[in-house]
Amino acid sequence: PSANWWQNYPKYFISLLKAWWPEVDPKEAYGYLPKLSPHKGGIPDKSADYSHYAIFHAMLAGRIEGLIAIGQNPANSAANANLASLKDALLQQAAEELASALLAAGEVAEATEAAAAAPVAARIAVARAARAAGRIEAAETLLRRAEADAAQADRPLLLAVAKEWQALGRPSDAARLLETLLADRPGDADLWLRLARARRAAAPPALRRGVTR
Repeated sequence: PSANWWQNYPKYFISLLKAWWPEVDPKEAYGYLPKLSPHKGGIPDKSADYSHYAIFHAMLAGRIEGLIAIGQNPANSAANANLASLKDALLQQAAEELASALLAAGEVAEATEAAAAAPVAARIAVARAARAAGRIEAAETLLRRAEADAAQADRPLLLAVAKEWQALGRPSDAARLLETLLADRPGDADLWLRLARARRAAAPPALRRGVTR
């Protein structure tokens, strides 16, 4: 085609909008599309930075509320994987806020489902909030899901789950999880100390008094 074929771009774009939303007027359909920001008088600011890292900084600052990544994994395809992983942090924050709001409204089942679809760390945080709100069953459900999905090698997450089990008054579950961790790290003194505390809390009261003496 000739170099000036791009003059037909609006026609092709309208055709695309009609294909996507055949029952909607193209002017309205255009409003469905995400826009570059910030805008100046309705026109995208071409000086705005939409490079890889700038996008993730904007997500952290809340200026970009969502990202559809096609054909790449931002957490693995950039030099700074920690920065790209801010996406997960934002997802966790959003899930925690949504689930906490649902809990406050008494929508326990909805809160549980919202947290269940979030990263494991978010489930633990919402389980903590559910425990504080007296929603023990919801907290137990979230902890079980978090424990099932946490990677065996992810010691901090599994320790957080064990801590929540103990806070829920389920020291035997905490001890069970700590024993699983110790199977891979038998020389970890911190794990042994945590396990001793969990076992003591799980022991019958008479036995605990004996241990105390």
